[in-house]
Amino acid sequence: MLELEFGPENLFQLYFSFASFSGINLWPGKQIHCHNYRTPEPFRNRVVVLIGSSMSAADLSIEIAEVAREVHIASRSVADETYEKQPGHDNLWLHSMVESASGDGTVVFRFGSAVVADIILHCTGMFFLPSLAPGLSFVGIPWKAVPFPMSEFQSKWIAGVLSGRFVLPSPEHMMDDVKAFYSTLEGEASGIPKHYTRKMLDSGGY
Repeated sequence: MLELEFGPENLFQLYFSFASFSGINLWPGKQIHCHNYRTPEPFRNRVVVLIGSSMSAADLSIEIAEVAREVHIASRSVADETYEKQPGHDNLWLHSMVESASGDGTVVFRFGSAVVADIILHCTGMFFLPSLAPGLSFVGIPWKAVPFPMSEFQSKWIAGVLSGRFVLPSPEHMMDDVKAFYSTLEGEASGIPKHYTRKMLDSGGY
């Protein structure tokens, strides 16, 4: 995990998440976080393992595939036996998550398939400590929701909080609520991983 500080007074700290698996510290190639991606040119004629399966991973994999020799997407959201060439591309594959890497450049996926890669691109997210930036709000983060009314409602609610019309519960109370929500995700009945917190398949009640 990489930590960066922003602003003249370090108003908040941004943390980049990197995938972790056996042998990653021995692997000799170049590792990049998608936050630092600018153009596909550095990936030209390279074999790229792209870790992640959300929006940034989908966008970058297609763009990089235009210049790279091979692009291999590793996703924790697919079955372990997944090994599929993606339609419309001769050099783009979808795999299950990376199992291990080694000092000879090999990256092994859970199903046992392997490639010798030049670059690992981590499309694995980032987060910050909101307690260091109490006036900073994010609108429109929930996924698979109706975006425009949801963003409008969120904006009105945030404006109410910032103006003092609405009073937030104590941090302890809000954290207890977050823990209770996560407990409903992690139960055997639902089995929903935490990284699907923003996936609101039914946003009507929201």
